[in-house]
Amino acid sequence: MEKKLLTVNAEINKKDFHRMIEGDSIKLFALKNKNGLEATFSNYGQRLVSLLVPDKNGKLDDVVLGFSTLDEY
Repeated sequence: MEKKLLTVNAEINKKDFHRMIEGDSIKLFALKNKNGLEATFSNYGQRLVSLLVPDKNGKLDDVVLGFSTLDEY
């Protein structure tokens, strides 16, 4: 079962990014700190796909204007 990364504005599903392009495997990589900040990158052009940051109340919001699927990039 694939883990889904959720954002406020869009849902990023790892399956939408996992594929082969010109023999290279495209994937998503997420980095998360203890405060909840989470950055998600694609190795397809090393794109920042999502950046979830907590506000003063701890509510996470995605501050990256981007797309939900690899096809959209």
